[in-house]
Parts: sequence; C-alpha cells; structure tokens
Amino acid sequence: MESDRIPTLLEKQLKTLGQTIRLDVLKALSLSNRSLMFSEIEKELARDPHSINLSYHLNTLKDAKLIKYSSQEQGYLITALGRKILKEILTIESILSGSNKPRVIRTSKYSTEPFDIKKVKNFLIREANLNTFLAEKIANIVKKRLSQTNIEYLTTPLIREFVNVILVEEGLEEVRHKLTRLGVPPYDTFKLFNSALINPNEFINKLGSEVSEQFLLLNLLPKHLADLYLSRKIILLHLNYWALKPLSIYVNIIPLFKNNLIPSEKDMGVHKILPFFNNLIKISSCFSDQLLMIDFDELLNCFDKNSNSFNYYMNFLWSHLHFLHNNSNLKLNIRIDLKQSLLPSEEPFKFNSYPNIIKSFYDYMGSNCRQENSPALLFIDYTQFGGKERLTRFLNYFKKDFINNLIFFRGKSNFLNSQLINLNINEKNIISQLKIILDKIFVDLYELSLEAKQDDELFFTSLENRLNSVFELFSYKEYFIKEKLNKLNEWSDICKQYNNLNSDDLLNEAIKSISFIGLNMAVNYHCGIELDRMKESQEFALNILKFINKKISEENRKENENFCLTQPHNENFLNYIHDRNNTYHTTQLNPTSYNLIREDTNLTLKQKMALYKKFSDFLDGGSLFEINFDQKTSKNLNFIIDQILDFKLPAFKFNCS
Repeated sequence: MESDRIPTLLEKQLKTLGQTIRLDVLKALSLSNRSLMFSEIEKELARDPHSINLSYHLNTLKDAKLIKYSSQEQGYLITALGRKILKEILTIESILSGSNKPRVIRTSKYSTEPFDIKKVKNFLIREANLNTFLAEKIANIVKKRLSQTNIEYLTTPLIREFVNVILVEEGLEEVRHKLTRLGVPPYDTFKLFNSALINPNEFINKLGSEVSEQFLLLNLLPKHLADLYLSRKIILLHLNYWALKPLSIYVNIIPLFKNNLIPSEKDMGVHKILPFFNNLIKISSCFSDQLLMIDFDELLNCFDKNSNSFNYYMNFLWSHLHFLHNNSNLKLNIRIDLKQSLLPSEEPFKFNSYPNIIKSFYDYMGSNCRQENSPALLFIDYTQFGGKERLTRFLNYFKKDFINNLIFFRGKSNFLNSQLINLNINEKNIISQLKIILDKIFVDLYELSLEAKQDDELFFTSLENRLNSVFELFSYKEYFIKEKLNKLNEWSDICKQYNNLNSDDLLNEAIKSISFIGLNMAVNYHCGIELDRMKESQEFALNILKFINKKISEENRKENENFCLTQPHNENFLNYIHDRNNTYHTTQLNPTSYNLIREDTNLTLKQKMALYKKFSDFLDGGSLFEINFDQKTSKNLNFIIDQILDFKLPAFKFNCS
C-alpha cells in the first residue's frame, strides 16, 4: 500500500541526509543560479578532496532524486524535491539553533540583547504606522528569511535592511521611506575623515548636515516637493537648517542693549557689553543666514564719546562681533544712521570728523574677515550725504580697501537686508523692533523654458504650477518653524527682551520671499536672444516678473499672506549656473551679487539703470544695482553718482576687485 511506502522513503531520505557533507552539497547547489561542475562543488565545500569521496556522496544524492546530472548543462543541479526537503531541513536547523544558540542583536543604544521578532512587529506599528495585521505579516516574513541564514549576531541596521527589502518586495515603497536609516555611507565618511581639508568640527558638521538634509527630503516633505528640489527646478537655501530655522532677521539693537544704558562713565565696563553680545549669540542660534542690526550708531549715544575709554569699549564690542561673524552660520550686517554718527557737522565735509565707528568696523569686520566667509556689510542711507559732492568724496576715500563692504540704500524704509530691499511689503501692521524673513525660495526659470519649448502658454502655465508648489513649500516651512522655534529657550529670551513680543505674531508676520534664477538664460532660450539685446526679449522678461508679481498679490489677498517677489542673490548654495546645454558649472560667485543682466552686456550705464528701474516696478523687494569699481569708474565717478541720484535707485553697491 502507498501508506506503507512513506515510512520507508522517509527512512531512506533521513539516512541519505544524515551526513553533513551531503547537506552542504544541497546548500551549494541551492544557492547557485546555474549548474555546478564536479570541481566547482569541491571548491564550494572547501574541504580537502583527499579526505572525502565526493563521487560517492553525489551518487547517493542522485539515487535519492535530490540532485541530478545534466550532460546538456555539464553539471549538477538540485531537483525540485531536493529544494523542498532542503527548505524543511533549514527550518529544523533554525529550531535547533534557536534552542541552543539564541540570536543576539546589537541595538542602536550600543548594547546587546536576545533577538525578539515581536519587536520587529512593534517597530513597524510604531515607526511605519502599519496596522497590526500587516505588521505581523511583514514580521513573519522577516522571521522566515532570517531562519534561512546562518547569522547569529544581528545589528539594528541589518534588521532595517531586511525589513526594507521585504517592504519593497511587498509593494510598500512609501512605508520603506519612513524607515530608511539616515546617514552617510562609510565610503563617503572615510573620505571626509581622511581629508586634510576637513577639520574635526567640520567633519562632525558635515555628517550632521547630511542627516538633516536626508530627513527633510525623505521624511518631512512630500515626495513631489522633494523631487522639485532634487531636479533643481526649485532652489532651497540652507537645506540642513530648512526645517529648523527661519532664514534671516533684522533687529533694533537698543532693546538688546537696554541694560547697558548708563548715565556715567564709571558705570561703563566690559561686563556691560558682554550681556549684549550674549543676546546676539542667542539670536544667531535661531536663524540660518543674516542678522541685520539697525540703528547701530545709537550705541554711540550710550557712551561718553569724549571718554578716554570710549575707543577701548568700541573696539572690544567690534572684536566680539567679528568673532561671532566668523564663527557662526549667521552673517552679521549693520545699518548706521550717517547723520547721527557724524560729530557736529562741519563744512566742508571732513573725514577726520567721521567717528571711529567706521574705522573700527573696517578694522574688525572688513579686512579681518576670513576670505571664505561672506563679508560683513555696512548699510548707509545715501540720501543722508546731502548731495553728489559728499557721496563722491566718501567713495573716493574708501574705494580701495573698504568699498566691497558697503551697500547704499535710499531711505530707511526702503532697505531691510541684502536679500530684501523694500520693507513695506504690504499694509499689515509691522512690528518695528524685530522682523523675520521666513525663507527665500528660488524658481529656476531656465528649467521652465526648457519644458515650454518656446510655447508662451505652456511656459506661463508651468510657471503658475511652480509658484503653487512654492506656496505649498512655505506652508510646510511655517509649520516646521513654529513647532521648533517656539520650543527654544533662546527664542523665548529674545522675545522677552522686546517687551514680551508674541512669538506667533512675529512668525505670522514673517516675510516669505519668492525669487528666481536663470532669467536671462530663460529669455535667451525662449526668445533666441538675451534680454538686454532686443526689445521683445526685455518685454518677455518683464512679463515673467509681472506674472509672478500678480500671482503673489493674488495669494496675499486670498490667504492674507506676506509673500513678496525679490531679486535673486548669489550665495554658496547658488554656486552653479546653467549653460545652453542644460548643464551646471561651478563658479566662484560674489556672495553679494544680484546681477539681473549679463556682465558682458553692451548697454550703457544709463540704459542698465533704466532697465533695472523697470525690474524694480515688479520686485516687491526692489533691486540692488552693482557697479564694478575699476579705473574707468573712478575717473567717471561724478557722472555715475549723478545717474544714481537721477534714477533714485533703491540700492546700489560697488565691487572693487
């Protein structure tokens, strides 16, 4: 009878598999994706061929129909029966191993403990938000896969890899993203570790930045927004801090210094300046790009300028600010009131009457700043010079050593910092002592032009979609920043310094800057010629800005928001530009460059200013006009200043190479 044959067959198979070498042959053939020749099996077994009779063992397995020899494939293959029986044998091995050699796992907390598959299930429920049924299903698959290996010592990363592979196989790619371990591959870490150019602090910072960026793109932002960044269609600044810090802030420094307002010289001292410096450190820890200190010259009124100690205390203050500028992510910028800063006016204008505030700024914040760091900038209202003569003499006095650190703007209310010029973004109530720039997000117009392929309608449709994505990005940014900033003690302390300002009010009124790159290249591709060479190209460029401005205005009215359109600026994060073949070139760009027109343009200075004036009509933040200060410029400085005053430029600066 058939039932009588089964015990006999079982006994025969168990006898056949009772020797380790035969199990090893089955395992070798099972793991191979092709037939193995006799010599290859010998090599896989890693035994002395003189100590075993391999032919005998192969024939025994063949007789039991567990393997077969194929002359066509010139080698041995495991049969379907052999594969099934081997699978059961591995299960038995796993059971025996589990009872005699419990698996150990090294946890992420650098401790070891017995491996428990239930923790995989709980991990999937907790971190991947899987339902109990699906979590148990995945955990069982993990358990089954592990039983087919000889791994005795597990690690948390290895378990994650097992789980992630299974999730992908089961079609759960989005769940897999939630569980991806953040970090830098060992190969890249070794490169940083062995680099002579990376000091220990930079090594730690770079590794931490990588994790923060991966966390943002894989876990915080939805995939469609992360893809826009990864494809360079949208540019985000300071990606490592993007979900942690607002971009920039301007502050009225007097409230931060109010405890140092002293009636007499005997109360002055270093211990009065240090609390002010500590307040600035608190601010620098909360923002990622710029701190503009307005009315800095008011500090002069806090001290006796005729005191013998005045210069000492001012130099002490500048030296600390210089240290903070060079040793933090935040770039310190300072705005002074020229009239307030001058000693009692004298005619004609004498620079020896200009106080030490300018000289000390130059000594500490100008020439001594590290070359790789963005320079500290001093902002001066050029209308306060009272005319062309004084402004020209001022520029001639500082032109060689200091002019790169100066930005001139027209009227106090027209300049916020080197990213935003016009402070009067909308009619909302603006808190005058603090103003936050939440972020500045760039749309790559050149990428849009490539997508549109000279089709106007398609270009502006794509531009509208891109702007909607930017609005969405800002909604995520605002949520992240409120969650993080309101929990920081440093931020709470700063708000208290300003008469307990409400943090939510400040963040609700934060400026959300939208900008662009590749304007001239987009126009060149779309129209066939640069925007400074043909009227039609200029019109298309202006239509782009007009369209963006209109969409931003509509969004502000509809959502009661603070979006604004601002001129692009070049930071370390924008050190690439497009060429006509849609590739990127790295280049050393001036970090305070805001050029909207190509540098080799044939336009006259007057024509360039007129075009910038047209741009300014659509830029909520105005525009910063740059002039190369060379020998020719020096000779024609009177004419240049005349043009600046005639056009009433919102802001300008000179670049002296």
